[in-house]
Amino acid sequence: MVLMTCHASAFLLASLIAVSLPAQTITWWDKDFDAALTAAKDKPAEMVVLYCWQDKHDTCAAMFDGTMSDAKVSKKLADFVCMGVQNNEAGRAVWQRYKIASVPMVFFIAPDGEVADVLPGYVPIEQFLNDLDRIAAGKDTIQALREYQKTNPEDIKQALKLVQKLRLASDIKGSHEVIDAMIKVDPRGKSAEVAEAMLWKISDETFRDDVAPQDYDLKQLRLFLKSQRNKRVLFLGYDQMAAAHYRGEDLKAASSAAMKAWKNIPKDQVIDWGQRMCGIAYSRWQDLDKANKRTLKDALAISKKTLAAVEARHKKQPDATFLGNAMHLHAAVLIVNKQRKKALVLMDKAIAVDPGNQNLVAAKKNWVKGNK
Repeated sequence: MVLMTCHASAFLLASLIAVSLPAQTITWWDKDFDAALTAAKDKPAEMVVLYCWQDKHDTCAAMFDGTMSDAKVSKKLADFVCMGVQNNEAGRAVWQRYKIASVPMVFFIAPDGEVADVLPGYVPIEQFLNDLDRIAAGKDTIQALREYQKTNPEDIKQALKLVQKLRLASDIKGSHEVIDAMIKVDPRGKSAEVAEAMLWKISDETFRDDVAPQDYDLKQLRLFLKSQRNKRVLFLGYDQMAAAHYRGEDLKAASSAAMKAWKNIPKDQVIDWGQRMCGIAYSRWQDLDKANKRTLKDALAISKKTLAAVEARHKKQPDATFLGNAMHLHAAVLIVNKQRKKALVLMDKAIAVDPGNQNLVAAKKNWVKGNK
C-alpha cells in the first residue's frame, strides 16, 4: 500500500465519483472573507467557521451530507459565521492565506484573522458537537494551549497537542518553537510525546520545498525509526517514509513502508488512514499492481479492517452517510481485486443504509456496466 500525509498533500484523495451537495439549514456567508470576520464580532461564539472543501471529493461530500447537515450541528453553528471555501478563483486568496493543505478541513477563526482551532478530515457528528462546545468555551484551543505552555513547560502532553494544532494550521515555525521547548524537558526523546515531536522536525528537514521528491535524503529518518519502540511513533514515521517514496513515484518502496506503518497503527488511526490508503489503491490500481502484485491484496485486507472499524463506530455513533460511503470505498477495492459480484452486493447494502445518496446509485450503475 501507499499513503498520503501532510507532506504529500498534492496527492489528495479524489472522489470515486462526482458528488452533489444538498441544501442545508445552515446560513452560509456569501460575501467576502474580511466581512465575515467583522460579522463574527456580533455572533455569540465570535468566530468564523471556515469549511474548506473540494468539488468531486468523497470525504468532503460525506462531511457535508452527514455531520454538517445534522440538525443538532446546524443549530450550534448558528452561533458562528459559517463560510465555505474552495481552491478556486473565488476562494484562492483565503486558501493561500491559511495555507490549506488538505480537505475537508474546518478552521475556527477569530475576528482578528488568527486561527483558534482546526479540525481535519471527516469528524463524526457527536465529536463535532463536542468540539463546537469546547472551542466556543476556549478550551484546548491554540491560544489556550499557548498560554498554558508558558506556565507549564514540563507538560509535554499538552505541548504535543499544541504542536499538532499548529501544524494543522500550517504554522510550522510556531510548532518548531514548541518542539524545541519540549526537547529541553526530554533531550533524549524517551517519552512518546517528545519522540513524536522530534519526528515532525526531522520530517520538515527532510521534505524541504527546495528539494525534489526524488532527491529526498531519508537517512536521518531511517536512523530515527531504528531507535524507536513506541508503536504510534513508528506508525507516523513509516507513514512519512511511505509518503516520501510515493511523492518520488517509487510505488514499490512506498507500499513496503506503508505496510510497516499498518503493522504499527494505533486503533484511533485505522479509519482515517485505512480509507486514505483504499482511495489511493482504487484511483491508482494499475500503477500499484504493476509495481507490486501484492499491493491490491494488501489494500483489500486493510479495507476489510477499516470497514469493520467504521461499522463498530456506527453502532455507538450512528452516521448513515459515512457508513454508506465507507461501504462504497470497500466495494471499490473489491472491484480492483476482481471481486465484482461481492462489490455489487455490498453496494446494495450501502444504498439500503443511505437510500438518499444518489452517488452510491451512480457508482453501482457504473460498475454494472463493467467499468472500474
